[in-house]
Amino acid sequence: MLWNQFGKIRRQRLETLQLTSLLSRWCQVRENLLYAFEKCLDSSLSTPLKQAIRDLLTRMRGGMVPDDALKLFAKHSDCEHFQDLVFALRFNFRHRGNLPALLELLEIQQNKLEEAYHDRQISNQMDLRVAGGLLAAVPLLFFLRFLANSSISTLFLQHVMGVGLLLGGAVSYTLAVAWYFKIQRQIRT
Repeated sequence: MLWNQFGKIRRQRLETLQLTSLLSRWCQVRENLLYAFEKCLDSSLSTPLKQAIRDLLTRMRGGMVPDDALKLFAKHSDCEHFQDLVFALRFNFRHRGNLPALLELLEIQQNKLEEAYHDRQISNQMDLRVAGGLLAAVPLLFFLRFLANSSISTLFLQHVMGVGLLLGGAVSYTLAVAWYFKIQRQIRT
């Protein structure tokens, strides 16, 4: 379930980036947000987003104030990038800013954020591999040392304190492995 949630968040980010890109391109052709949204309907956006755009266009053509229509459009997704896009569009409508420049800067910003997410994912994967390798090496090295040196094995197995230390070490190692898998799940979300 966590994996599905991660995939959903990533899809929403990428779809918001695609929408921003499309709006930016169409606003450079004609500086009209309604025209840009209409042209976005012909693209490969997801069906729910296309429906939200159709609803937005219907509201705006029906006479609803653009700020109110965009507020309702913002409810389509909880994605932070989507909310930023809609907020910027609302602000631009209110203050009559340079729409193509705004959308171009938003597209650049979202591309950089997506690159940062990708770089972080690669870095996390490398860190997880190193930690996994270290966790795998612990029992291997322990058993090699334990079996190779008879004085160490007798020290641990023939004394009460040695057996207690062995159990404590096993419990600590088990907790470390469980913590590793917990962190691995958290990184994926």
